[in-house]
Amino acid sequence: MKKLFSVGPQLLGSGPALFAWQPSGPLLATTGPSGRAVFLFDRHGTQVREISLPSSTAPVLALDWDCEGEVLAIVQKGDTVVHLWWSDTAAGGRLETLETHSKEVSFIRWASRSPVLAVGTVKGALVLYNKRTRRKEVIVGKHSKRITTGCWSQSSDLLALAGEDRYVTISTAEGQNV
Repeated sequence: MKKLFSVGPQLLGSGPALFAWQPSGPLLATTGPSGRAVFLFDRHGTQVREISLPSSTAPVLALDWDCEGEVLAIVQKGDTVVHLWWSDTAAGGRLETLETHSKEVSFIRWASRSPVLAVGTVKGALVLYNKRTRRKEVIVGKHSKRITTGCWSQSSDLLALAGEDRYVTISTAEGQNV
């Protein structure tokens, strides 16, 4: 395997890095433990953008691109919001804030086939956000404790979530239990 480029601790800091490839484009989003910014690189290693985050001290917990590669979701530790970076080429990108109106965000994941973002909280609530309609639905009681992980099915819009309550739930993109 040929090494295309590397990003060192001088930019990301020392410690574990997070990264996410843009599914339909050439960008790699990455950040380090400092959490001050998310850096975007093209496949040749050229830094094309630096997304400054509102909280410059909180580490980034998760990065995830939507299925079309238009929106990068970013969550910082302790936040009750999700930062959405829209990769509008004409405007050079813009950062928006998605209010969850819930306790601290613990998990994010875009659907693999639709424009829906799943957001889990430390209190077990699920927030579903549709980027096309800008509609947000808060579903309380999906889990009784922190939602720790989840994934969308590849063939249909089903979401599996796991939590500290030791349960796995399976829901539709509208939040209905299966």
